[in-house]
Amino acid sequence: MSDQRAGSAGIAPDEGLYREAAAAVSLLVRNVDAFRHRVAQDAGVGITELRALNRISLAGRMSPKQLADSLDLTTGTVTALLDRMERAELVTRAAHPTDRRMLQIQLTERGTDRLNRALRSFDATVAAAAEPLPEETVRAATEFMGRVAAEIARYSTEWRRSPEGTR
Repeated sequence: MSDQRAGSAGIAPDEGLYREAAAAVSLLVRNVDAFRHRVAQDAGVGITELRALNRISLAGRMSPKQLADSLDLTTGTVTALLDRMERAELVTRAAHPTDRRMLQIQLTERGTDRLNRALRSFDATVAAAAEPLPEETVRAATEFMGRVAAEIARYSTEWRRSPEGTR
């Protein structure tokens, strides 16, 4: 981070504060990962199924290739995943309305219910942590986490485009 971004007074950034923030984000990531595993288990699905349910829900409908790309999995792995999810009545595969060579995936009512159960649990947990804090603190934390997420996404996109990031 440049001194200019650190503040208008030209004060050097507080490296200790940034390390502390990085440690807090790292702890959050580890705890969210463990939480996602527990929520997936409570919803009766695996973590990959839960991630797939979320991606499909956000898109409304998507192709198996789009799902593979969004989960960073191979199309073969996604085919096996969709087979399991279809047997569990979480998703359906249907012909694309304009391209008969393609399939579209969408959530079933059961899949939507499983995902919503997981999301309610997560939302309640976040609300419990935010509730005692002043609104401006929650807004600042939300902005910070959004900025961290954007930086990580930018880095990931650049890494995938680089020779080291090619699969």
